[in-house]
Amino acid sequence: MNVVSSFKSGKQKIRNKITKLCVNNTTLTETEDICNAFNQYFNTVGQQFVDELNNRNPGSNKIDFIRYCEPSMKNSMFCEPVSSKELFKLIL
Repeated sequence: MNVVSSFKSGKQKIRNKITKLCVNNTTLTETEDICNAFNQYFNTVGQQFVDELNNRNPGSNKIDFIRYCEPSMKNSMFCEPVSSKELFKLIL
C-alpha cells in the first residue's frame, strides 16, 4: 500500500549484503572490518568537508554557508493528511 513512511506491505525486502570493501587499496572481507570502515567514514566525513571548506577560505574562522545554500522557503514542508484508520493500522 506504501502509504506511510514508504512501508511496502506484502512485498519481500531484498537485502544486499556487502561482502567486500576496498579502502586505501586494502580489500576488507570480514563483516566487522567492513562495518568499522563504514563507521570510520561516516564519523569523519563531516569534519573533512568542513576542513575542505575552511581551506578554500583561509583566514576565516567561520564559513559563510549562506553562499552555498539557497534561501529557505517558508512553509515548504507538506504532509499529506493521514486517516485515523491508517494511523491505527500503523500502530498495530
